[in-house]
Amino acid sequence: TPGWTWRMRAIAVACAASPSRSGARLPVQALVHEPFSRLRTDFRAYVDAANLVPLEEVPEALRLYTLAASLCAFMAKEGFTGCERSDSTYYRAENSLMNRVLERRCGIPITLSIAYIVVGE
Repeated sequence: TPGWTWRMRAIAVACAASPSRSGARLPVQALVHEPFSRLRTDFRAYVDAANLVPLEEVPEALRLYTLAASLCAFMAKEGFTGCERSDSTYYRAENSLMNRVLERRCGIPITLSIAYIVVGE
């Protein structure tokens, strides 16, 4: 789709192989955009509730470090984790498909990285 960022394309590809239980393809909007929207909103509320020092008053590097640490803490609180590193579980498709990672809160590092980037934007 023209105008999509690389992140949006990666998410769409991750969802492409994910039919609904009825066998019909579900829209990417319902599969990932809505869950990501909720996570972004919750992350902003999490940062606001943390009563961090006014981030606009600190050096840029410290501001980014603080936000990155807050994102990691938030995602851990939400239950996101890497999947077990064994041949029987690590290579399962559900660890790569973004909608399944969002549902299960478990995935391979590259899929979790995309999730962190999208939530932290």
